[in-house]
Amino acid sequence: MIENIAKGRLGKFLKEVCLLNQEDIMDGKKTVREVLKEADPELQIVAFKRFTLRAE
Repeated sequence: MIENIAKGRLGKFLKEVCLLNQEDIMDGKKTVREVLKEADPELQIVAFKRFTLRAE
């Protein structure tokens, strides 16, 4: 039973952390992966860049 709880929590954590598995902000019923595949089925993700806006 503890093993199943651990698997569930780990799955939830990975869903929240991995960008491709997160819900799309425009359509909460789809993941980012699904939206990208709809835009271009041959699209391949090779890298992600993170940008932070800072007010100085």
